[in-house]
Amino acid sequence: MAYDSLCTPKGMGGLSFMDLRLFNIALLGRQVWRLINNKDTLCYRVLCSKYFSNGDVLNPKAIDKPSFFWMSILHAVKALETGWGFEGLDGNPLGTFFNGIWDSLVSDLVKV
Repeated sequence: MAYDSLCTPKGMGGLSFMDLRLFNIALLGRQVWRLINNKDTLCYRVLCSKYFSNGDVLNPKAIDKPSFFWMSILHAVKALETGWGFEGLDGNPLGTFFNGIWDSLVSDLVKV
């Protein structure tokens, strides 16, 4: 069976396997969130000194030979920006939603 059909629910003919690609991006996205919000950690200081000296994880500098870990983090950042695999309740990608979210308040994000 194809991997995509394995991840579909059993009621729809699949085997209900977890989609590991989305799960991996979710875990990496959590690491991006930690880098944005916890600037006093050793991980942040090490990555900041090499990859984003301006302090902005979302706009890193170009590096000739980045580590596999950093390339994975960049993959998650791009996924968050484009909304790949993440759709809102209306079915539209969340990439446009995340563009200005970092300086927003919860009250700004709630639609009534």
